[in-house]
Amino acid sequence: KKAQNPTTVPVIQTRTASTPVNKDPVAEFDKGVKRDPTLFPKLKDNKSWEHYYRGTKAIARAQNLSNILDPNYKPNTAEEIDLFDRQQAYMFAVAESTLLTDTGKALVRSHEATYDAQKIYTELVVKYSSSTSATQEASNLLAYITSDRLGEDTWPGSTEAYVLHWFECVRQFHS
Repeated sequence: KKAQNPTTVPVIQTRTASTPVNKDPVAEFDKGVKRDPTLFPKLKDNKSWEHYYRGTKAIARAQNLSNILDPNYKPNTAEEIDLFDRQQAYMFAVAESTLLTDTGKALVRSHEATYDAQKIYTELVVKYSSSTSATQEASNLLAYITSDRLGEDTWPGSTEAYVLHWFECVRQFHS
């Protein structure tokens, strides 16, 4: 009989992967963050443009869809093209259900054949940020910012609320 040596420690061998596992971006997109189109704000009138724009950007980023809202993004590889196509399809459906103004509906209809959500959002931003009505709104904000004064019976809330309101008008003017 051989005596067992109590000081001998068994050697455990581990295997290491010699090649990294390639992930499929489309599969990762499909099984990643739960996408909920109902979270996106609806653009019902021109006055709610800023709320719509800010909310859509935030939710698109959280749902891994920022590429669609970037007018300069162009996919390069086959995987990026497939992923972008999937993102386009999803965001086109979002545009269909959230763009309820005449302008929004017209843009969705004009890109219906291509389902190009990126172009819809690019053209929407141009319309609402540099159109004649956007320029007029900016002029109205500037006139208000430079002429409004806080005084008795001019603001229904507190001074702090007025200052916050005034800063919000300045922010809107700059955006």
